[in-house]
Amino acid sequence: MADGPLHGAKKLCIPRTSTLFKWDAKEVVSVCVRDTLYIASEQCSLSMAQPRIDTFLEESSTERQNEGTSEMGTTPSITRMQAVDDVGVDVVQEISCYESLVIEDDFEISDDEGELPIVLTQPSDRHVSLASILSGIRSNEVDENAFSFINVRRSQLWVDLCRRITKGKFNPKAMVSIKFADYHGSSEGAVDMGGPRREYFRLVIRAVNLEWGIFCGPEDNRIIFPNATARSKDFYKLVGRIIAWSLFHGGPGGNFLSKSLYNAIAYNGTSKIAHLEDISDKDLREKISSIKNAGTIDELNAGLKQPYIEKILDAQGALPSASSVSEKHRICDLLVRHILIDSVQFLINDMREGLETLGVLQAIQRNPEKFRELFIKEYLPKLDAEIVDLLFVPKLAEEGSNKRAAQEQAIVYWRDYLQDCMDGDSKASLNKVLIFSTGASVPPPMGYGNTPSLEFVEGELPKSNTCAPVLYLPLGHQEYDHFKEKMDFGILNSPCFGYA
Repeated sequence: MADGPLHGAKKLCIPRTSTLFKWDAKEVVSVCVRDTLYIASEQCSLSMAQPRIDTFLEESSTERQNEGTSEMGTTPSITRMQAVDDVGVDVVQEISCYESLVIEDDFEISDDEGELPIVLTQPSDRHVSLASILSGIRSNEVDENAFSFINVRRSQLWVDLCRRITKGKFNPKAMVSIKFADYHGSSEGAVDMGGPRREYFRLVIRAVNLEWGIFCGPEDNRIIFPNATARSKDFYKLVGRIIAWSLFHGGPGGNFLSKSLYNAIAYNGTSKIAHLEDISDKDLREKISSIKNAGTIDELNAGLKQPYIEKILDAQGALPSASSVSEKHRICDLLVRHILIDSVQFLINDMREGLETLGVLQAIQRNPEKFRELFIKEYLPKLDAEIVDLLFVPKLAEEGSNKRAAQEQAIVYWRDYLQDCMDGDSKASLNKVLIFSTGASVPPPMGYGNTPSLEFVEGELPKSNTCAPVLYLPLGHQEYDHFKEKMDFGILNSPCFGYA
């Protein structure tokens, strides 16, 4: 690297490196002194491949006039590159043959190159909100003039979905319109204007998580579980497709994945970062912990000869013995990666293939940090009473009227009720309030389409229209405790969408 680019130099030289030199992420970062590194594309390679070419940058006339006045660290304005070979023939290449390679601000170099959770490709949409990213994808990928109609029963969500989407004419880019039937097979009588879709995808994502036998571990921190029957039916791929559809139809993301599983999906298969706490088998987790906490070489080697640990090491081509206690961290990383990632990589690949639907996987790979909140519960914005209150815009009667006074009293009770839900002093939760009002348990990443409103109704029980969405507060209560009791009853005893 003696002939490589020097910091502050304006002359660029081709490094005299072996053709076998590995330009991986770690090496690139080690020589890069700015956020942006310019890499010559293939169209430049022929003229730059001569062994004795010196390259230099032409400065503009303005830069010549201002030479010596520019601040250190400022990148010169580059107009073109002139390559001169050893016989004096000028080969002029436009600077457009260079590609911009952006390195993320939070990029860290790991001692283990296999653990680099980074894909050095195009820049991320770091200054764009998650909602804007999803809206952009929807405008390009979803045909809002086409509809795929899905008729489902609440007791057979998965069966009815599979029957519909396996038909050859099913269009994954069309808007999904859901029509529920009650347990007797009759229509629930609602046109899908958003509410049924939100409720349907909320229920399906929950079923994906808990009922299909393809995940294991705590219900909010899941890892892939190998299921031969599920794979033979392409369930892992279908999970990815359903999550992708859900994001664009008012439903949640897969906000139950472990960090280890999300990393394996988001970082283009290059991330090997896995977390010991994500292993769901308590006995196996304790065995690896004993290796991690070993204080002597005898304790370490004893831990490596434990049942199943020895089998994992053998599968990885490693001996069940160590020569130094310092090796324990590397060995633990190897064991955890094998259990959580390597042994199920083929199933993770199936899920990633499903997430390619509507370009979701590509968006995740460009913006892995932004998408975490849609897949890992820990990163999901926490609901509180104020957030739920601000979601709904009250529609009030004329100021000074008797109706207005009753409405203002109901709003005060409503806000007290939300506080009780947040504090655990109510039978209902804030998530249940949103399900009753909108069909979704959390605000959708792209919003509701229409702004949720707060209206009022005579009587004792609340009502809602999840399609609009509208929540109707009852006006027939003079005491808060009575209002709270009826709100709990109405919210917890109305499982269906439409007019609750």
